[in-house]
Amino acid sequence: ILESLGLNAADLHTDFKIATAGSSKINIIVPVQNLCILDSIKPDLEAVKSLNLETKTNGVIVFVPDISRGADFDLRFFAPAKGIIEDNAGSFTLASFCGYVTAFQKLDGKQKVSVTQGFAMQKSSKLEARFEARDGKALNIRIGGEVVRLDYGK
Repeated sequence: ILESLGLNAADLHTDFKIATAGSSKINIIVPVQNLCILDSIKPDLEAVKSLNLETKTNGVIVFVPDISRGADFDLRFFAPAKGIIEDNAGSFTLASFCGYVTAFQKLDGKQKVSVTQGFAMQKSSKLEARFEARDGKALNIRIGGEVVRLDYGK
């Protein structure tokens, strides 16, 4: 996983773990230490694609907890096996991330999580999810926010 993203173990955030989350589409989720590391990731897209095909996962979310951009977390999402080099605002990406946060932070009850996405591709977006955390799962997830539209194929 780390090699496909051009990362090493020293880049990982020690308060979180690499894990998977999602329902029908499972994402690999990778925590990094800071925004500089997050923004500088240049994934080997063929390696990420092979990883997703081998593990039957949808994509890879890389994130850092950080409030400097006005959200709880900043993240990037890569899914080259699905034809997505990088997405700047994914509602399913955030929904699976809510499951990850719920499990690792042992959340319970009504929750709100905000993320920024797309800064590295100059298409910055901010999304917010409201959901209920119960028994280690994120349920009844509602997502909204401000996004920059991507024009694929133009």
